[in-house]
Order: sequence, then C-alpha cells, then structure tokens
Amino acid sequence: MWNDRKFGQKSTHCLKLCYTDYVEDYRGWQETIRRSQREPEGLLTDSPSLKPYWEQVFLDCYATALKSLRDNPDYQSFNFPDDCPFPQKISQILQKKVWR
Repeated sequence: MWNDRKFGQKSTHCLKLCYTDYVEDYRGWQETIRRSQREPEGLLTDSPSLKPYWEQVFLDCYATALKSLRDNPDYQSFNFPDDCPFPQKISQILQKKVWR
C-alpha cells in the first residue's frame, strides 16, 4: 500500500522548511518533497481504491514526523504545530509547493 516512511519524510521536510532556519538545507528538503509527490499520483492511478485511506495515512505520517522532530535535539528549539498545517487533500498534495 503506501510507503509510510517516504510520506513521513515528506512531512518532516515540509515542517523543517516552514518552521526552521536551516537555510543551507532547504534545497535538499525541497528535492525530497518533490520526489515524494510523484509516488501517490502513480499509486492512485494504479489503485484508485486506496484514495479513501489517503487522509488517515497522511495524518499518521504527520504525527510520526512531528514526534521525530520534537525528539531530535537539533530541532527542539523550534515550535512545530500540533495540528497539520498542510493541505491534506490528495489533489492539493500533488501540487508543486505544499509547504508554503
């Protein structure tokens, strides 16, 4: 089904882009996000029955990313939101810059 690790990584990088000041890492995070945006589109084309599961998977991945960042000493000085600030609809996720 979904590759939760990749989607969790995407959430992590979106949070880093929006809520940290590690500018030197932004380009790499943006590339990871762009690559991970291609996967759900192909997966949903091949298996449209997965679409109803998307939102829950996305929110679970966000929660995992949030915990990972909050547990990481390098990111504990940053305030990450408890509630996901990013669009959750698949059509919006497939857009180029969801982290704005």
